[in-house]
Amino acid sequence: MHLTPKPDDPPRECWYYRDGQTVGRFDIGDTPDEGMAFLLPAFEEAGLLEDDVSDEFDSLRATLTALQQYFGLSLPRQEILNGQLPAAVTATVPPVNLGD
Repeated sequence: MHLTPKPDDPPRECWYYRDGQTVGRFDIGDTPDEGMAFLLPAFEEAGLLEDDVSDEFDSLRATLTALQQYFGLSLPRQEILNGQLPAAVTATVPPVNLGD
C-alpha cells in the first residue's frame, strides 16, 4: 500500500500493489474502484459511503482508520513520536503511474 499525501497537488491518493502489480487506486475521500472493491465493507463501517455526513467528518482520518483495520496495520504512537522506526527499501524504481 502506498499513500501519496500530495499537499501541493491534491487529492491525496492510495495505491495498492500485490506481487509487484498495481491492483488499484483511489483518491482519499472517494469510493475505491472495482479493483479495490474488497475495501467497501470497511469503508461502509467507517461511514465513508454515507451521502449525508457532517462538516466535522474527517474523511482522511476515517479512510486511514478503515485501511488500518482492514490490513491490520498499526504503529506504536510513542515510538513514532520519541523513537526511531526501522525503514525498508521495497523497490528501487517507483511503480508505473505512481502519483500521476
